[in-house]
Amino acid sequence: MDEIKIEAPAKINLCLDILKKLDDGYHEIESIIQQVDLCDTIKIKKSDSLKINCNEKIPLKENLVYKTIKLLKENFDIDTDLEITVEKEIPLAAGLGGGSSDAAALLKGLNSILNLNLSGDKLIEIGSKIGMDVPFSIIGGTCCVKGKGEKVEKISSLGRITIVLINPGFELKTKQAYENLGLDDVGKKASSEKMLKLIKRGDIREIAGNLHNDFELSTIKKYPIIHEMKANLIKNGALNAVMSGSGPSVFGIFENEERAKVAYENLKDQYEHVFLTKTRIQNEG
Repeated sequence: MDEIKIEAPAKINLCLDILKKLDDGYHEIESIIQQVDLCDTIKIKKSDSLKINCNEKIPLKENLVYKTIKLLKENFDIDTDLEITVEKEIPLAAGLGGGSSDAAALLKGLNSILNLNLSGDKLIEIGSKIGMDVPFSIIGGTCCVKGKGEKVEKISSLGRITIVLINPGFELKTKQAYENLGLDDVGKKASSEKMLKLIKRGDIREIAGNLHNDFELSTIKKYPIIHEMKANLIKNGALNAVMSGSGPSVFGIFENEERAKVAYENLKDQYEHVFLTKTRIQNEG
């Protein structure tokens, strides 16, 4: 095999609880994370020199794709040069896990094209050294994530639910979102247990009614447009809407595809990025 193409799906957080700050500076979290159809595409092919191409400007040293290649070259006997092309559809620093998903897709692609024969557990172990969200992106689908993000458990599928996702067109780094947190935003009881029960029950209205994100309150104070996006989604028929991850993207859950399409048409010209997409049953990349 000399060439491979893999999808790198975006993710949304159905609930995200920040439990406490740890001694190493990281935070302990609990979250129910769900992949969606919106995705980047990673193309890998054997080449005469290492090349990384991307349709967005990403600083090389901060790029998780670059970090992934560097880590594999340091740990495995890889002398094959590759041309890697990242076709971005997921907005950057958007709370949608695009960088982590790209890294996970690249890991799986390199494992295949270079015949490394790494097990799923080994890929997850390597992924956790690249970024805290990478293990989830390797497993995919619907998962309960704990710790710093490295403890990932596959859970009952949410099924195929239509969502409208809005990104206002500016980047928000995870580090910034944590810095904006107030004491009142941390340490509340985790909401993931209740969400797990609702997903098993399959009640879309109950699931939508219990969307939650501990980052949201402090982030809205700094960026009021997030509240506006939520309100506009609900005004246009969403059962509920919430910020994803560390923001600034917001998604709304819809009871059916027809309502979601109408909302998408009404909102697509109001914001920088508006996507009509669906939740994924499993990682297809």
